[in-house]
Amino acid sequence: TAAQLRDWLLEVEAVEAEATSATKEQSLARRAFIDASRIVHVLAVQLQEARHGAKTDVMLVLGDNEFSMFTELRGNKLRELFRSDEDQALAQESLGGVLQANYSLLKNVYKHYAPGGSMSNLNFWSLVRDCKLEDENLTGARLDIIFTRADLDDELSRNNMLEPVDYVEALVRVACAHAETAKGSANVSPAEVTVALSKLLEETLSTHAGKSQAEAFRAILEDPAIRNVYREHRDELRLIFAKYAAADMAAVNKKTTMNYKEFEMMLKDGSLLVGGLTQQVATKVFANVQNDVDVTEMDYSEFLEALAACAIYKDANPYTSYEAKIKTFVKERLIPSLAPAPKK
Repeated sequence: TAAQLRDWLLEVEAVEAEATSATKEQSLARRAFIDASRIVHVLAVQLQEARHGAKTDVMLVLGDNEFSMFTELRGNKLRELFRSDEDQALAQESLGGVLQANYSLLKNVYKHYAPGGSMSNLNFWSLVRDCKLEDENLTGARLDIIFTRADLDDELSRNNMLEPVDYVEALVRVACAHAETAKGSANVSPAEVTVALSKLLEETLSTHAGKSQAEAFRAILEDPAIRNVYREHRDELRLIFAKYAAADMAAVNKKTTMNYKEFEMMLKDGSLLVGGLTQQVATKVFANVQNDVDVTEMDYSEFLEALAACAIYKDANPYTSYEAKIKTFVKERLIPSLAPAPKK
């Protein structure tokens, strides 16, 4: 009857309301857990830095909406790695703890290898090579599969780029491979993968990521002849740097440093992205010159290093000295295009 149908609809609405309330409570509980995890992470960092007199701002990390992107694993992906619900829950907790403890490292390494905001396959392989991850057990073919699996979203589509959550998943998959090698079996536990992930982050990434020949290259750039090239054209170079450091209207609070968008704009305006200096190379140069905490911006000293790297990519002749390559790039290509001499 109509009355029975109405009663049944009221019961359905009551059940839906109860379910919605429960979902909201779960969401609030999850949010509280994340915030508590952030505080635990900060306290751990403060404990480590106490000996050096450094301080970490708790509110800074609490307000960092990137925290969960680098410290949480997707449940549907964990099901690919661990079969039982119990193992998946254990993995979420134990692996998440390692990720939280290494949040700053994960974030800085990602931004080093993803200067454009996402990590391409090319940049992923730069990370692999810098950290010497490829070996007879973790082959290039398996690393390609790791990249592909991490890149897949919930709809099983991919864009050949790793976002932060994909990048973290890729590292967990690498840790799984290391755990399997150590055990000699593909059947590994969450505890074994957690140990492998901790070792991967704290012993490999922290030591090798972003260190690919950078110091050796910087030592070469200290050559007096190279420094003299920069000194001779100091006014024009500072003018170019200042112009493009202020070019991105979205970066209103960073007018004295140059982000990747501004760096790329400079290279395009100067018609310099030709030959060996491609757009992919430019992203790699921007990532490799980073020598401080903020890996999304380039200061003037990093800018000069980037110009030297661009000069060398532009002129691949091994018989031409670095000094000659840099001088030609700065004096004959960069300055005439971007800071031409005033007309008389």
